[in-house]
Amino acid sequence: MTPVLKPENVTKVDELTVQFVLDTPYAPFLSTIPLVAIVNEDILTEEEVDGDWGTAWLASNEAGSGAYAVDAATYRPQEIIDLARNEDHFYGWDDNDDPIDIVRAHAVQETSTRVLALLRGDIDGTDGYLPTDQVDRVREAEGVHVAEDESMRIMVIRMNNARPPFDNLNFRKCVSHAFQYEGFIDIVLKGMVARNPGPLPGNLWGVPEDAVGYEYDPEKAQEFCDAAREEGVDLDRPLEIHIQSSLDQTTQSAQLLQQGLADVGVDVELVAATWANLTSSTGSVETTPDMWVHWVSTYFVDPENWIGQMYDSQFHGTWKASSWYSNPEVDELLATARTETDQETRADAYSEAYRKIVDDAVDIWIYNTVALRGVSDRVEGFKFSPIGSGSDFRWMSLTD
Repeated sequence: MTPVLKPENVTKVDELTVQFVLDTPYAPFLSTIPLVAIVNEDILTEEEVDGDWGTAWLASNEAGSGAYAVDAATYRPQEIIDLARNEDHFYGWDDNDDPIDIVRAHAVQETSTRVLALLRGDIDGTDGYLPTDQVDRVREAEGVHVAEDESMRIMVIRMNNARPPFDNLNFRKCVSHAFQYEGFIDIVLKGMVARNPGPLPGNLWGVPEDAVGYEYDPEKAQEFCDAAREEGVDLDRPLEIHIQSSLDQTTQSAQLLQQGLADVGVDVELVAATWANLTSSTGSVETTPDMWVHWVSTYFVDPENWIGQMYDSQFHGTWKASSWYSNPEVDELLATARTETDQETRADAYSEAYRKIVDDAVDIWIYNTVALRGVSDRVEGFKFSPIGSGSDFRWMSLTD
């Protein structure tokens, strides 16, 4: 995020009011407020070690003011987290006549085991990333259902626009037409996601009404590939597409692109990597892969979260801006959208930037995720949130 706020410019006005004075106008600021974690200073001061502000202690404890509190006695990272309802929560509980007192989230590594536990009634909900075979399994069972909610988590194959041959527009258009969008979405994923043709989730403001992306078209792919070769682009070296070894969809999508580019005479090799290694590799043009597959989730609900931080050249060297795309006109439009406070002006700027980015075939935009989770029929009050693709427990209750 653009640095726009100094610590000394956050002040207490009264017992219930905090004042933020920004260094420069930053329109997405209100949307980013949920990212700010407010903690109890007195508690952290007591737990501070070597000036770490209590960070080490916070790794297995909490000092916040949420509706539920972590049970530090049972907490084991990546394994167990038990939450107890904060009866004195400042927001109160009047909007929920029968809130849940204890929430237990115990990690179960195998998806099929999690679903079996749901069907047996041992748990009341799964994660929101059920594979298609498990979705069918839940749909066919009694006493449970599949909650389907379109999120704002977009899947994208990045192209390193600063490295040959991806610095050539015709070649990027070749790649864009070589991917089997419908085959991946309708056959591999059984239509359980929403086609997303550009650099913003389709269910967010700022998307042009006439937004049209690329479609699988082998003839066009060949035409653009031939045009790139005529311009002197060397396509003899094998290109690499880096996948996340633990996520099957990254492998499946990469294999489809590998097949599509093989049809036009371009060799692509799949390289397995971890998320940590991939994101750390994006610090320079030289170390960023030719292509890599990932998702961009909802850290805050504003176009800045996606198009703003993915395609403004000021963010080069971050994983979000790993396309190394540079277009002064786009930079100016994104700067306008970031600093203007008028919503219509912001939307127009994002829409125009969206069109230019798609015209430049910067990346391959595939789909917007539909969160698919198994839920017990006894759960009431589930309210989907695109941030974290989950729901606030405070609104939920259980029926017998």
